[in-house]
Amino acid sequence: MLILFLQGAALALPATLQPGPLQAFLASQALTHGWRQTLPAAAAPLATDSFIISLVLLVLTKMPAELLLALRVLGGAFLIYLAMGILRTWKQPPQTAEPGDGVAQKSFLKAALMNLVNPNAYLFWGIVAGPILLESWRTTPRAAVAFVAGFYLTFVSGLALFIFLVGSARNLNPRVHHGLLLLSGTALLAFGVWQVGGGIVATMK
Repeated sequence: MLILFLQGAALALPATLQPGPLQAFLASQALTHGWRQTLPAAAAPLATDSFIISLVLLVLTKMPAELLLALRVLGGAFLIYLAMGILRTWKQPPQTAEPGDGVAQKSFLKAALMNLVNPNAYLFWGIVAGPILLESWRTTPRAAVAFVAGFYLTFVSGLALFIFLVGSARNLNPRVHHGLLLLSGTALLAFGVWQVGGGIVATMK
């Protein structure tokens, strides 16, 4: 079981460190509202991945290509929507954005919805992690639990550390903070455009 726990952790580490839409969104939230308000969003995958894993395991490697394309376009459009909100915040003078009521809950819900319409999550569990989970479950359910525990303990902890480090940048020079906010918003916009564009091109083939 220890081997499967470590295997799950090893798979989670690159997913945490690799730049992606979730990291760009969390960075923007941490820069705007601080790491304390954003920290709950690190657990967003826990709220959505049970559905994703269940769906993928039911149709493992047989998920219709059309569904993945639809998720790609829908997810990209959602990323563009979030990016525009971040860039509107960036247009404000530095340090004028203050946390309001329910910021932590809104950040969590947005991160969860982003993960739910992210085709990469379905592909990851369908192609990489899903077969390992099924094989470990056939050995013993405890082995499967160890694999999932290793993955999410590493993934959520890594996201939490990322949020803390980026949120600490709020204490830097206001211009640095402002520039990082622009960078995260632009990155999220680029991810969204790339996702929508790729989905549309794929449907034309």
